[in-house]
Amino acid sequence: MERFYIAKTQTSPEVILDKDQNKFSIIGVSLMENPFKFYDPIVQWIERYGEQPNEKTVFTFRLLYINSASMINISRILKALSNIYSKGHDVLVRWYYDERDTAIREHVQDLEELYGLPFEMVIIK
Repeated sequence: MERFYIAKTQTSPEVILDKDQNKFSIIGVSLMENPFKFYDPIVQWIERYGEQPNEKTVFTFRLLYINSASMINISRILKALSNIYSKGHDVLVRWYYDERDTAIREHVQDLEELYGLPFEMVIIK
């Protein structure tokens, strides 16, 4: 499966989806005007990856700011990961967040419950 990479910009995060290196991450800010156009190929890649995933998948999110339209698309990614997890594969979502941002912490905890995925919350100080 080919590596998928998008360089970060001022309004979009860096995306690394690399099955061979077992690295899956979205890092930066997500403020783009059309997040569906940005995230559609990412969701499609993860869905294809789910057909033959690695033994363990750790997906890292380190988003310093996420607009609400982007959060809808992050939820689509989590749903795709949940589908992999529900088939008995080992999946962990590692979510970095600013310790002062209690709203995002609570929102991510809600996502953990909604999708039934194991989450590791990592505080950024």
